[in-house]
Amino acid sequence: MTANPQDSPYVGLVPYSERDAERFCGRTVEIETLVSLTLGNRCIVVHGPSGVGKSSLLRAGVSATLQKVATAQNEAFGKPDFVVAYCSDWKESVPLQSVTAAIASAWRIPGLEASLDLRSAVTEGVNKRNTDLVLVLDQFEEFFLYHPDAIAAPTTAAGSWLSQIASLMGDSHNSIETGRATTLPVHLVIALREEALAKLDGLHRLIPTLFDKVYRVAPLTVKQAREAVLEPLGWWNQLHPDQTVSATEEFADRVAEEVRQGQVSFDHISQARQTTTRGTEDVDAVEAPFLQLVLDTVWHESVNRWTRDPGLKRELDAPVLAALGGAPAIVNNHLKRTLEESTDEDGRPLFSSRELELIARLSLHLVTVDMAKIAHSSVSLAGFVDRPVHEVEAILAKLEQRRILRRIQLPGKPGQDRYEIAHDMLGKAVVNWRPSYLEKVEISRLKQQAKQKVIKWSLSAVLVVLPILCALLVYALWASQAARKSADKAKAKSEYAETQRRLAEEQRIRAETQSRLAEEQRKLAEEESAKAKQLQQFAENEREAAIDAAKRDIQNQYREEREKRQALEEKLQVVTNLIDDLSKSQSSNRDDLKNAAVQINQSVEDLRDPRIGTLSPGAAIRIARYSPDGRYIAIGSENKKLSLWSRSGGDPLAQTDASSSVGGVKALAFSPTQGFLLTGSAGSSIRMFDPRRKTLGNGVTIGEQNSVNFINFSKDGRFSISFDDDRFAMLRDWSEYPKLTPSRPAAAWKHNGTITFADFSQDGSRVVTSCDDGKVRVFLTAGTMGLLDVNVSGSANNPLDVRAPTRKFRFSPADSNLVVGGAGYSKLVWFYLGGNRKALYQDHTKGPDERGPFIHGDRGAVWDVAFRPDGKYLASIGTDGLCLIWDTATAKTIASVPTEIGGRLFDAEWNHNDLLALAGEDGWIELWNLKSPTSPQKVFSTRAHNCPVWSLQFDPLGEQLLTHGRDIRPIEGAITNASGKAAAWVAPSGYPSVEFNAAIWDLEAAKRKGWSALTSQSQRPSP
Repeated sequence: MTANPQDSPYVGLVPYSERDAERFCGRTVEIETLVSLTLGNRCIVVHGPSGVGKSSLLRAGVSATLQKVATAQNEAFGKPDFVVAYCSDWKESVPLQSVTAAIASAWRIPGLEASLDLRSAVTEGVNKRNTDLVLVLDQFEEFFLYHPDAIAAPTTAAGSWLSQIASLMGDSHNSIETGRATTLPVHLVIALREEALAKLDGLHRLIPTLFDKVYRVAPLTVKQAREAVLEPLGWWNQLHPDQTVSATEEFADRVAEEVRQGQVSFDHISQARQTTTRGTEDVDAVEAPFLQLVLDTVWHESVNRWTRDPGLKRELDAPVLAALGGAPAIVNNHLKRTLEESTDEDGRPLFSSRELELIARLSLHLVTVDMAKIAHSSVSLAGFVDRPVHEVEAILAKLEQRRILRRIQLPGKPGQDRYEIAHDMLGKAVVNWRPSYLEKVEISRLKQQAKQKVIKWSLSAVLVVLPILCALLVYALWASQAARKSADKAKAKSEYAETQRRLAEEQRIRAETQSRLAEEQRKLAEEESAKAKQLQQFAENEREAAIDAAKRDIQNQYREEREKRQALEEKLQVVTNLIDDLSKSQSSNRDDLKNAAVQINQSVEDLRDPRIGTLSPGAAIRIARYSPDGRYIAIGSENKKLSLWSRSGGDPLAQTDASSSVGGVKALAFSPTQGFLLTGSAGSSIRMFDPRRKTLGNGVTIGEQNSVNFINFSKDGRFSISFDDDRFAMLRDWSEYPKLTPSRPAAAWKHNGTITFADFSQDGSRVVTSCDDGKVRVFLTAGTMGLLDVNVSGSANNPLDVRAPTRKFRFSPADSNLVVGGAGYSKLVWFYLGGNRKALYQDHTKGPDERGPFIHGDRGAVWDVAFRPDGKYLASIGTDGLCLIWDTATAKTIASVPTEIGGRLFDAEWNHNDLLALAGEDGWIELWNLKSPTSPQKVFSTRAHNCPVWSLQFDPLGEQLLTHGRDIRPIEGAITNASGKAAAWVAPSGYPSVEFNAAIWDLEAAKRKGWSALTSQSQRPSP
């Protein structure tokens, strides 16, 4: 083993880079949060204390993760959604050069770094690559260190560059894809020390949204420190399977405990500046630089022991740490040991005393009084210490070799390299070492001078004996006085040291007291949090109880009405029997009695009719949905109206204009937990209405979105998703409602075609979208703020190269990893987002023996799928007119429903009572009992509408079915031509036509009435 950083699981004081992502551990939550914030916002400011590890988090964590996602997108779709450009060099007089060079490298566009205008460079990159840009500006406090007049003097190169950053974030350009003016797709991340955060105020005046999203990087916790000790060993063991290394739990606990804040201090630095990651009072915080230094030191000491004695167990343990003096000794002695005890290959000291004294003088110019690092060239440093340049360069090269300094190469300027302290912690170590070494040098110099004086006077005494005796006596007296003075100084130093010790002890006691107070406050906060959770759970239980009570009231009322109808039906039947008896005995009135019997029988039939309500909004219906409690039915229609109806039918309870554009209300959805509903129209807005009020009113505009075609909520009501004609799917987070209305989307995902459907997983953690570009996209919801990290799945497991639209992909209600839907021509696609299950698909272009069990008809497209509520079975329907039942455990067909609906099937719904409803092109609907999925039993069949039945929905109470039709002529091009069984039905002349009604069906009445006696399609009356 060698000391190469890549041959060690720990990097020491070298900052992590993108290539170190696999061994960068302990920051999983911060990485996920920052990735989500970066992709979900145009600008984010990241700050934290010095030495907390911001650069390592941004490079090995955030940048590496984003590049990994972009690579996966490029492999799946031939192009990533974004590229990442990272810049941390602010020494140039013109910062634009460093930034444009990073952007040109990210986009791989030669010559782009020569651009003199940042916005023009980014616009050129966006137009050429059609991707977003994630621009990370790290260590931004150094920009203000090297360019202090950037804000006050905007005409300078640095000031002009800040103006270009503001122009980049606020200006617009013409998109080559849409031809419209739109904001540049740039996600800006600015990272700096928290003590320099106030310096951004000048930039804030140029970018008003700069502080909309601010994220503070907190110090590592003890738990995270343990992860940083143990988990990198897994990376090392994968690379070296024949040299595996482990670590004891005791070792991990002891290291994490010894590098907590306050446990390690420098001897010659004031107490106020001891903590590396100052600015936090968290007693659980760990000094990350100390942790890496201790781990790197213990590792190399252990490697030396294993090399000397191969029989030793390859394990990092506490005795090695104790032998090195523990973390405090390792930290305090690191720089001193490196400078004063390092030797070359011949065993000679690496640095002479003259060089060490010169290093102490050079350090005054490399670290400021507030411990900020400054980079200088060798020429500048030679001028500061008045030494030849070649002598200074030789020392700088040695310091770089020992990783005390790092060289900064300036692009395009060979021979002008600069040097700076390699790590913030080393800056403190230099400040701590410098006075102790200079004090030792001064004592040595005084001793040497005294020795030289003694020799000089001794020689003089030999030459001039008697005259000098008096001088010697005087000198002896002077030396005695000097000794007394020296003793007094030593005593004063001793008293001073004792005073410092007492002060340190008092500070330790104070720190322990503060620690106890912090622990008590933490316990109090936990108790308050537990109480808040109890109150929240109590409120949730109360709300659910109120909803259940409301549902029971509606069900009881509905059953009472049904029982009244049945009682009236029985009474009418009794009257009919009496009339029959009278007609036999009174032949003179037989005709009148017969007519009366016919009328009564018709009334009985009306009472038995499952169609208990017809809802007529006055125009073609685009969408109809039950409220979550089953109390209301909301209808959106082409006359721009939103109508609210009772579940019993009759006249509308309320009606209002919910659209201002031709095409009317195209989408609506109820919140499953809050009770309000959202509408989307052919205009450009999403509006919110509350059906619990007496009137719907004008609604509240939530946000702008062009021609909204679809709205859906997650099962828990936290998220809503909507999509539009601009091919954007927008997600909104409702977790803060009604305190905060999400006027801005939490995420907006661009698609390459028209989006056809979207569905949430049962737990709300994922969203799947279908699109007419033939792709299926899955997005993960993550982060407490509801922002999303895009994670495209599917291509890794199945080739969705369908070259035709994907239709209605849905999540299984029992397994959030399983997604099933229709794609292309005769394709039913299954794929898993996790686990070892492989994606399954079938292709009509292959022979029958190669297709396997995934054949859906001849060549008709799979239009929709419906899971049974427990997720065990799946129904699929298609434009071939078939309905197949599948076992989701095996992905095999177990039954074919013998439906007699003519033409293509457009909707299928499966409720909790094992009823499957089907709707199709000829206007008929069917109910099937699938209690035994392998043997479907027909319950009811009737013609519901004089046009294709487009939509079915069971009400939440399981009592009713809601249907409405639609004129399919405007969308014929998006529907695969009828094939297979569907081709047997031929639409009559003038069909399809549009119908302005929705229908409410009583399921119990449908079961009583039973299936129509018609046995074949040819016996059905023409529409």
